[in-house]
Amino acid sequence: MLSKDDEIGRLMSKCLSCGKCTPYCPSSAEGGLDPHELMVSGEGDPMDCFQCGNCSRICRRSDPFKVIRLMLSGKPEAKVVDSRLDGGCDIAVMPGCTVRERIPRLLDSTLEALRGLGLEPGVLEGEVCCLRPAKYAAFTDMERRSIVMAELAPASGKRVVTPCPECAEELGPDVDGMLDILLENRDRIPSNPEQVTVTVYTGCALRDRKKDISGLISALGLKAAYISDGCCGRDRGSEVLMKERLRESDGSSYAVTFCPRCTINYSENVRTIHISELVSALFSGGIADAEPYACPYGKRSGFKDSTRW
Repeated sequence: MLSKDDEIGRLMSKCLSCGKCTPYCPSSAEGGLDPHELMVSGEGDPMDCFQCGNCSRICRRSDPFKVIRLMLSGKPEAKVVDSRLDGGCDIAVMPGCTVRERIPRLLDSTLEALRGLGLEPGVLEGEVCCLRPAKYAAFTDMERRSIVMAELAPASGKRVVTPCPECAEELGPDVDGMLDILLENRDRIPSNPEQVTVTVYTGCALRDRKKDISGLISALGLKAAYISDGCCGRDRGSEVLMKERLRESDGSSYAVTFCPRCTINYSENVRTIHISELVSALFSGGIADAEPYACPYGKRSGFKDSTRW
């Protein structure tokens, strides 16, 4: 088994120095960490990383995001598995750490949305984590797999879904995101009675699925004025990124999000609704049109139309 330093060296040696990751890095755009420079020369502070993972989504050769997380990780801490499934159900919901600790109302909305689809959901209770946080980065693939399988064991034989697309991305085929469930069942979801104008934020983990998201929003009877794949800055509180995102919401009645972190960050400035909350509301009569958001930092008119591909 490779040591942490050896694994970092192995991944850095695979970098072809193409630089394709840099334009997709929100930290680099602000003069922070450049993943290309880090991979080539080891220069840069991993603490400046926004943890969005875009660098590794773009890279087809190595894994810059894993290198950053390994640099940030210390000695692997023990992961206590205490997951359990409450009651009988036909689909299990994994809330994820952000939902569980910071925005628990999204769990209730997810359960309501799934019940509206005719499903009977249960909740994977306990400290169930996808192991994306940097503190778990030094676990080997075998250790990670063992922990994840133990966490998901109570839901054995049942489909598992999460309202957090980063959890779904990290866990791969073991867990589905809400987007997939909603696309499969879009015919069961009532359309909104009013054509409300919204700006949609995919979040970093779903940036490559704008076409699917656009189709879903249209099927729900809403008008997507703009679909943004930009980063909210996660927990770093980036003022520059937030101003860019808020300009994208100018003129829209709501910001529709898919990521719990985006939901938290945008809701401080603009009327924000997570996709689980939106679908739950549609089963209860829909959302009312509201006064369009007037961004104090300017309008969206200068932006490329991101609803086209």
